[in-house]
Amino acid sequence: MSLRRLYTCLLACTLLWLTACSGGRDQARITGEFANLRDANLLIYCESGTFRGIDTLKLKKGKFDYRVPVTEPQLYAILYPNFLRTTFVAEPGQRIRIKGNANRLEAVEVGGTEANDRLSDFRESLLSRPVSDRRLAAEQYIRDHSTTLDGLAVFLDFFAYASEADPQTTLSLLDVLRKGGLKSEFLNKYEMALRGPLTLSAGSRLPEFKATDIEGKDISFADYKDRPLLVVFWASWLKYMPELHKAIRTNPLVRQGRVKVLHVSLDAEERACRNTMKRDSVRGSIVCDRGVFKSPLVEQFGVRDLPLFFLYKSDGTLFARFSERKELSAKLEELIR
Repeated sequence: MSLRRLYTCLLACTLLWLTACSGGRDQARITGEFANLRDANLLIYCESGTFRGIDTLKLKKGKFDYRVPVTEPQLYAILYPNFLRTTFVAEPGQRIRIKGNANRLEAVEVGGTEANDRLSDFRESLLSRPVSDRRLAAEQYIRDHSTTLDGLAVFLDFFAYASEADPQTTLSLLDVLRKGGLKSEFLNKYEMALRGPLTLSAGSRLPEFKATDIEGKDISFADYKDRPLLVVFWASWLKYMPELHKAIRTNPLVRQGRVKVLHVSLDAEERACRNTMKRDSVRGSIVCDRGVFKSPLVEQFGVRDLPLFFLYKSDGTLFARFSERKELSAKLEELIR
């Protein structure tokens, strides 16, 4: 073999090796390893760019190897069955390494790029801080990293998706990210999703929504004007779904048709939703668009935790927003009283 041919072969092998070790120029490679978790399916989706839907990470013997097409840095999230999330930055041609323990998902490590290393260092530093100090530290991190996607990641984890976020602080931090130069298209998306729900209070109006239920029927705001409406957000993998659905189904006001019910399932698979419907004898319109937390209805209502109930009067004004199923009967009786 000539030296030229030998050089060409060596160069080709090197390029193949580099491509295998990284993600290729137009993709990112994400590898993961979880202790105490052998075979499972996790969900992954893009947070910062155009929503391409939910995909599945298939763990075999606690490991996964996944490639995602990216032409510029994007923020991705892995969603676990208990609704904890790990956000990370995916960059073209880079390999992201994720390592964690299923028993301590709040301490999952992400490495491989500068932004992800910073994120992991910050998250690790929080573990030794009092809970009361963590949000203040997150706020400072966002201000210090307002030009990068890891700043957005911390914003989502501690403010946009937090169950008890202060509206003024959250929106002011969104402005900080905007001034930092992050792309406006996805900041606009978060602003639209946040401004309404963060100021949602008793007396506010039922959003003007449109959706398609699981049977293919179009439903909208206009279908729920004549009677009180209970909107329930849930997912089939929550342990107490049978009890929740029984509490709704057997409530006298619901059973008599004096209160309408709209169910919104955050399941990523329609089959899981249908199985739950059949098992629990779920009644009422059911929407399951498989968007999970990226579902338009979920974003429109500002849902960050499950389950979540919205109870509206017959005139379309919000009467109560609550998360404990034990409050359901009392809230319904108080509304009808």
